Amino acid sequence: MQWQLLNSRHGAHHMRYKIAVALILLLAFAVRIYAALWWDQLATSEGRLFRFGDSDSYWHLAKDIAQGLPYQYGSENASIFRAPGYPLLLSTMAWIEPEKKAVWFARVLGCLLGTAVVALTMTATARFKNSNATLISGLCAALYPGAIGMSVTILSEQLFVPLMMLHLQLVNHWLNSNASVPQDHKTDLPKNHSTISSTATLACLSGAIAGIAILTRPSFLLFIPFFAVLSLLGNPKKSLIVNLTFTGLGIAVCMLPWWYRNYRITDRFVPTTLQVGASLYDGLHQGASGGSDEGMKFSEGFAIKLTQEESDTEREQESTFEYRLNQRLQSAAMEWSQQNPMEVAKLAASKFARTWNPWPPAAELSSFWVRLTESIGCFGVLVLSAIGMIAYRDRWKEMYIFLLPTIYFTLLHMVFVGSIRYRQPAIVALCVLAGLGAAALIKIGYLGKLRQT
Repeated sequence: MQWQLLNSRHGAHHMRYKIAVALILLLAFAVRIYAALWWDQLATSEGRLFRFGDSDSYWHLAKDIAQGLPYQYGSENASIFRAPGYPLLLSTMAWIEPEKKAVWFARVLGCLLGTAVVALTMTATARFKNSNATLISGLCAALYPGAIGMSVTILSEQLFVPLMMLHLQLVNHWLNSNASVPQDHKTDLPKNHSTISSTATLACLSGAIAGIAILTRPSFLLFIPFFAVLSLLGNPKKSLIVNLTFTGLGIAVCMLPWWYRNYRITDRFVPTTLQVGASLYDGLHQGASGGSDEGMKFSEGFAIKLTQEESDTEREQESTFEYRLNQRLQSAAMEWSQQNPMEVAKLAASKFARTWNPWPPAAELSSFWVRLTESIGCFGVLVLSAIGMIAYRDRWKEMYIFLLPTIYFTLLHMVFVGSIRYRQPAIVALCVLAGLGAAALIKIGYLGKLRQT
């Protein structure tokens, strides 16, 4: 009889948990739809489809794909301007008329992808077997203003963030597949062929997802090497090397068509795009502020100068003009950096401050209330994440993969340019740890009440 009562209580608790998960997902979608309506109306009141220049470039390329036109942004000198992941997704809607309706459908799709991010955040937290932590991490991801903004704007983060969260979860799965087994029993587990094969398959799949993420947001290219170096320094096991190799294989297979296409155009290996040089120069040149506040206008000057130089010589030029311009910009950035190491260090500090600005600048978020909620949300997640890492420090190996995007994107944008936009994917990953931190605080409060009684 007692067993039946316990079983009944467990069933009721499980049902309430399922209902809570469903309500959080519904809340996430509803909030995003509301934000999409607000953002869309704001753009309409300004007489345009998009409020960001990057949005226009993605949409332009999506229409090229939908209409069967060459994949280039304006001219043949911009054939490798953007990676194809996000434009391919938008192309499924870019053919719809009128265009404003197509853009609205793209925003709704972003809301669905943003809701998927919330679900992925909860499934990642569920590994820690704490229902409070799972639900709170979902609420953090559902209501964090940066996550909502990434869902409704026509920017690559719409697709990149769910891909990143899925990749992190798969990596965490194969990296810690034995973590839940008691330590004294782990040596007794047979390392059979099916177990090894299953882990290798997960590693390869995580690599494929990473490959799609890189084709969506090329700045993710160095994340796996970054993760590999840190992991091997801490635990240089043969099994880890094998799994990292399979992950790399998954990335290579997924990106191979893009590499082949780029090689046919340039006769050179181009891993992502030919905007790396411009992006690097944007953050490393005389007069740079640490932010992208010049609209890449310097590229026009470099292009004019390069054209004049090449017209004065009859020598056959290597590759394409787009490739040569990228090389010129990259060389100029590197040369200036070598000559001005102190300026580079100052700029790195400025970029860090821009990325983690406690009070977002009006140029990036014009509304006072949006800036206020973004600031509170961001640093609330950071504080709860720190508490979660301390409370669950004995399970560090299962947590640190969700911390790595924060370190990675911070370091990356201390080299390129800084903006609060670049911290948003990292904060979403931290929502997993924030849920653990909030659950730890709830537990402390509960134990305190028990002591008082």
